[in-house]
Amino acid sequence: HCRCCSVKAARHSFAALVLGAVETLLPFEKDAFEDLSLPPVRAPRSSDEEVGDDCSSDSDPQADDEHENDSRAHSSVPVVLTASGCQVLSRPARLRTPATRRLVDTLIELLRYAVFSWRSFGQYFLLLRELALCSPELRLFMLRREVHHSLLGLFLGSDSPFVEVPVRCKMGDKFSKPDLRFLVSTLSVLACSYEAQRTLDPESVPPSPMLLAPPLAYEPSALFTRTLLSDAFISDAVKQECHLQHIGQLLMHVCWYNEVLSSRIVSTLCLGVADAEYDGIRPFMQVLNILLLLEDPLQSERVEITCRELLGVANKFKKYPRFTKTTLEYVHFLARENELVQMYLDENAQYYEWIEPWLQSHAQIPSGFRADNPTVLPWARYSEGECAFITELSNLWK
Repeated sequence: HCRCCSVKAARHSFAALVLGAVETLLPFEKDAFEDLSLPPVRAPRSSDEEVGDDCSSDSDPQADDEHENDSRAHSSVPVVLTASGCQVLSRPARLRTPATRRLVDTLIELLRYAVFSWRSFGQYFLLLRELALCSPELRLFMLRREVHHSLLGLFLGSDSPFVEVPVRCKMGDKFSKPDLRFLVSTLSVLACSYEAQRTLDPESVPPSPMLLAPPLAYEPSALFTRTLLSDAFISDAVKQECHLQHIGQLLMHVCWYNEVLSSRIVSTLCLGVADAEYDGIRPFMQVLNILLLLEDPLQSERVEITCRELLGVANKFKKYPRFTKTTLEYVHFLARENELVQMYLDENAQYYEWIEPWLQSHAQIPSGFRADNPTVLPWARYSEGECAFITELSNLWK
């Protein structure tokens, strides 16, 4: 229902109902998520997966035969003969699996067909994220089932190395686009569930402030880490404003005591500013502000790289006064938020003497500056704007 229902409010209510059921049963069924040998539940296929908007109607006869044989296998109930000769119907292994495990298995299996139901992304991935935040057992189970690979594949599309099958359906139309905010948010939650690599004395480095406790004993593949921290993913996620708070938390987690990633990611965000229009600068500046507030031995280095590159970009594109003015006003905003930025500007004022006269001579130029900045609350359970989800959940379980 959460995937196929066309009514947003109904999908929201169904997601709240599922989350409430899992949270109620999970304390009694946590052990079910430790055994990956239990057979996963196959998600039912809907008509949307055969023919949809911009989708090919070609079907795979071999896949259809396999699906039909699988259905027949599950429909036949095995019979066990007891010592007295009585026949007892034994339940299939998948029915002996606890309810929460079957439900989470089904939700994960739906990722295979998520592209056909892109209008339901908001509720579907919000539910996945809240399930991941329910317990470390669920997060580890999702990681072992490689949910993070599927999320990255959905976001990057054909550019991702994790796309298992060709995408036959184009997501979005001229009226709306898929809501990828909670997809990125879920990916951030999973990526912050295990320790990231450190380059500064890894033995004595304290845990990352963004690490979800308790840290999971999981090591991601090098391909996943490289793709997640690629310029393509970071730039696209920030440009589309996919929950900037959670993007900032992810980047803080991987930059903590990591000299190589700190400098590269800051440079990637500054390059995003240089490539953006004047009204597209804000999300990159907001994430930069989050990252510059991270307190570790590399904080001063991140501030220096940011100020040097941003002011260099502003100076280079002075022939576009609206862009330059917007960039300079965001640099002043960073200085108000972070005393280290102000210290850098004061110490290197001789290199930036052109700024004040330029701003005075272009005072009449309108700016694209907006002062709203996301507040980072380390893994607050719900972000602002999701109160309806919680209200719905509380009403259902009163």
